[in-house]
Amino acid sequence: MKKLFPLLLILMIIVVGTLILKDHITSHVIILKDGSRIVADESWVVGDKVFYESNGRTDFIPIDQVRDLKQGGLKQGSGIATFIRDQLDSGKEAADDLLTRANPNTFGGKSLIFRWVPVLIGILLCLLMSVLLLRRRRSPKAGKKDKKQEPSKTRIPEAEIAHTGGEIVVEHFLKVFKVQKGVDEDAESEVKKMAPPSPDGNHIYELRVKTGDEWTSRRMTLGPIGEDSGSRSCCYYVIYDDHLVVKVPPFPIKDFKTYQQRLRKEAAIASRIAPRECLVPQISTILKKVHPFRGDAALPAEELEKKYVDWINDHPEYQHYLQIEGTYAYFMDLSKYFFLKHIVDSMHDPLRNIPKEIMNHPEIIWNNMEFEARYGQAGSVVCDELQTVYTTFENRVREYLGQNKPDTAVQKFQIKEWFLIFLSNGHLNASDMQMKSGIASGLNGIANKLFREKRNLVETYRKMVTSYVVNKDLTRNKAQMSGMITNLLDLLAWLHQKKVAMRDLKPDNLLVAGDPTKFPQFLESASQYSIGLIDVETAVWLGKDKGAQIDQPLLGGTPSFATPTHTLPNKLIHGIYGDLSLILHLQDWYAAIAMVFNMVTGKRLFKETAKTLIKIKKEIKRGVQEKGRATDVLSEASRMFWSEASHEFEQKTDKQGEKLKYISMIMSQASREMLLPVIIETRQYVGKIIKELILKQTSFKSNNLKKSLYSATYMKVSRFRSKFFIDPATSKMPAEEKKKALMVLDNLETLKKQAEQLSQAEKLLKKSVGIISSYDLLHCMFTIVLIHMHQKIWGPVDRNQ
Repeated sequence: MKKLFPLLLILMIIVVGTLILKDHITSHVIILKDGSRIVADESWVVGDKVFYESNGRTDFIPIDQVRDLKQGGLKQGSGIATFIRDQLDSGKEAADDLLTRANPNTFGGKSLIFRWVPVLIGILLCLLMSVLLLRRRRSPKAGKKDKKQEPSKTRIPEAEIAHTGGEIVVEHFLKVFKVQKGVDEDAESEVKKMAPPSPDGNHIYELRVKTGDEWTSRRMTLGPIGEDSGSRSCCYYVIYDDHLVVKVPPFPIKDFKTYQQRLRKEAAIASRIAPRECLVPQISTILKKVHPFRGDAALPAEELEKKYVDWINDHPEYQHYLQIEGTYAYFMDLSKYFFLKHIVDSMHDPLRNIPKEIMNHPEIIWNNMEFEARYGQAGSVVCDELQTVYTTFENRVREYLGQNKPDTAVQKFQIKEWFLIFLSNGHLNASDMQMKSGIASGLNGIANKLFREKRNLVETYRKMVTSYVVNKDLTRNKAQMSGMITNLLDLLAWLHQKKVAMRDLKPDNLLVAGDPTKFPQFLESASQYSIGLIDVETAVWLGKDKGAQIDQPLLGGTPSFATPTHTLPNKLIHGIYGDLSLILHLQDWYAAIAMVFNMVTGKRLFKETAKTLIKIKKEIKRGVQEKGRATDVLSEASRMFWSEASHEFEQKTDKQGEKLKYISMIMSQASREMLLPVIIETRQYVGKIIKELILKQTSFKSNNLKKSLYSATYMKVSRFRSKFFIDPATSKMPAEEKKKALMVLDNLETLKKQAEQLSQAEKLLKKSVGIISSYDLLHCMFTIVLIHMHQKIWGPVDRNQ
């Protein structure tokens, strides 16, 4: 049995090793002409470009740079798979020769040899590891040798990191901290998380480095930016001396020249939209912390960047400070600006303001008239019941204190204050109370037990306070919300004027530029600040000479702010929609719709629609790959997406209608010049569709009825539909004929509503002072995006699904 044990162990490791490797095998390897390779989950060819996807993100490369496209490879970052890939990288030419011999067919070959070479290597490695383990097990000295355990150079417990990938950014800034303290990179160091994350997901870490015999420490803040899926790069908000944005690209950039080219590309977009504020990556952002120049603070940003570019080319040994986990990363300095997302979130944070509301009005619970005046007529009963609960609380507290004898006497006002703390969902702290920790714990226990008993009453009270705080915040922040929407539309108008489509607009990618010394007061007036851009990675310039092709931007977008067209290459968009520039601009409009809703309500507009987009993304891509199926697949996917988007839009804007109608803004001349032509053109287009629908339908044959339907308002059509549905006369109609008639009326009702929404917006914007509510603005913009992005030949979308 003892002899069989080693064999069984080896066999088990082989099986496990093979399964691990098989789990990490992906289908496509793109071999470039320069000898490098790209390992991806999937790849496909559209026109003159090879698109590829890895970890849910899509990129492309011109086909003239590709030597071969093969199946059989290993996913990046996959344990032993990564090790094998690195070994293959070390003999790149030999590996490429092996790939070529294994499958000479270009684009789409299925090489079994390549597919199983990594598996065989993995099995051999597992065998080698097994032999070494067995030798160590049999050695009588194994495990008995007294080794001095070396201290860990860098220790970041996995449990301490709250978001994937964050640890690599912390490690990078630990490396920066070491060079700032003048110690070697292998000097003893550690990282500690200082506190639970803040509501926005930011963590505070303490970096510790041993200098001589003493430890030196400093703190940094780190938090993720954006949704997990859809964003091209992993982005982080960092506070380390300055406020920074750090982007780690999903596909490693290992060549410094390529890195510089990408930096120049983003800088070119920034120059096109200048003088609009646009934050782009610069190597000086991080290098000035590693190797500061004397007097560099006085240099303009452009000159400082050029100085560091020249310096890093002369000192390539410092380039690793631009790299995070083996890839060049992007560093942006946010110090002069403010995150739009942070500002919006702060306006819609009732949990922060509820304790203030409760604690700043300590006597209101014992004053029924004041309570009712503040929280509504229903508050009278709640106030009476809360007083009864307080009496129970006070009796239990006094009984408990009588048994535990605190060092100082407790007054009635203190017990009331404790009660209010618990009502605001807080707890008592022994150090703040200047009492023994055991007494504070006992009081917390008393409150928790009582509030569980009175859970319904306490929750009713908290909801009343929350509703009051939300409405109060809406009134207080009305000017700020109006100003932000005005400036967001101005940004859209500026991008339209400069012929640039961003294609991934979202609060995480927008900054607020104003006088920092006057923040947040400057938010009260739209003219005192502007909204700029942080990330232009997916942007594209549309101003090519007539006949020249628009550059293919990176595909994909953040699901809550993206449409199916974000997944389509330029060639296909042009073939299906005709006007490529319009569709790329409307991608930004769709994102702006979601942001306006978020600014006013603090909520996500297209939450469920985002899930639908993720579901249909692969189907769309599959249709693009298969010749002749792209339009059919896209039409079905579009119906699914826009049905969900329309339903969610109608439902949520109706629910939040009161708030959306309360917030209005004065439209700037630039915004009106952008919106009005599109509104007029779209309204006329809808009018033509209505005319065609009435003329082509066969359910209503009377000419008078046709004329009546053509001139009828949305409300008249809606009433006519309701009567038609229940009219006894129609009950004798064949079911199929009645169904067809109702479908005509459904479509007509939707089109009439769209036409009236566009007409209403047009009238408002044509006035000498164009004032429009966020409600009307959203319905106008959504109608335009829907009509242009969902082709009428694909059939109507079901808004009531």
